[in-house]
Amino acid sequence: MAQLSGEQTATTPDTFDPEAFLVVPARAFEDLQVGEVFRAPSRTLTDAHAAAFQTVSADNHPVHYDAEWARRHGHTAPVVHGLQVLAFTAPGATLFPHFIGEAFVAFLELSCTFLKEVHSGDTLLAWQA
Repeated sequence: MAQLSGEQTATTPDTFDPEAFLVVPARAFEDLQVGEVFRAPSRTLTDAHAAAFQTVSADNHPVHYDAEWARRHGHTAPVVHGLQVLAFTAPGATLFPHFIGEAFVAFLELSCTFLKEVHSGDTLLAWQA
């Protein structure tokens, strides 16, 4: 073990155990409290994110890639796909799966409300409570 600071230790490469390498200590479902907040790292969306999602989703509506079309229809810029925004802010994108470790077996339901348009260059901040 190598001493990092205080109580923290790390294994050397020859003794690394991936099963013991945790972002946070896992907790049982029963240990979670109603109202706990699990934050996601901020993400600034780029044109490359939008292009990649457009390719994967096959959603070729011009509101997502044609700036002139978007402006003619009341938008300030092309609008990032709603499902992409949802994916970047879903519970799996937060620390939540790390907190519950192997108890995270299935993701059954999610709902959201989009309050504003998201454009390339916008930064998403997300949390689940």
